[in-house]
Amino acid sequence: MHTNGPHCDRPCLPLLMAVALLLATVGVAQAQPAQVPRAVDGRSLLDETAETQARFSTVWGAEAPTRWVTEHNAELARLQPTAPSVPTVALTATRTAATTLSTTPTGLTPTMVTPTSGGATATPATPAGAGVEIRGFAFNPASITVRVGTTVTWTNADSTAHTATGPTFDTGPIPPGGTGRTTLTSPGQVSYACTIHPQMRGTIVVQ
Repeated sequence: MHTNGPHCDRPCLPLLMAVALLLATVGVAQAQPAQVPRAVDGRSLLDETAETQARFSTVWGAEAPTRWVTEHNAELARLQPTAPSVPTVALTATRTAATTLSTTPTGLTPTMVTPTSGGATATPATPAGAGVEIRGFAFNPASITVRVGTTVTWTNADSTAHTATGPTFDTGPIPPGGTGRTTLTSPGQVSYACTIHPQMRGTIVVQ
């Protein structure tokens, strides 16, 4: 004798288990968050400081995570073959000779004047309007000497944004092809860096 209503024998159990597994899989897939782009070393923009994240978001908007991965991978590839070289300020030995003209009754006679001493001299201070190029994730030159009151201009020749940030100045993000500048009014040695790529460092000696 059979009754009306749902009826399931033991062969129905595998089908019910399959449906339950499918529902569980769909629920897990819906619960998983969106994947964050990561560089070859496993890092992402979320591993950077809040300040760096804010700078990238300001410059690149929704593309900030992907842009950071592209720049970070390029930086890793650049640093892998060789260590970055730091330009140095060379000392040059100079000896000059000046020629003066003196008037005599018979006409103009050239007189050679030769300095009595010479030797190694440091590179003279750069006049107002010094420039630093940003290329290959490095400041070029990495060290400059300027006079008090000089305006230093950074020109970004890279394909990504950089900053020049010191104790008393910050250019903010300099876009590719853009410039940033600051005027130095106090003597001393100033160290600065790129807050987006902290391994980029430079020095300014103010005389």
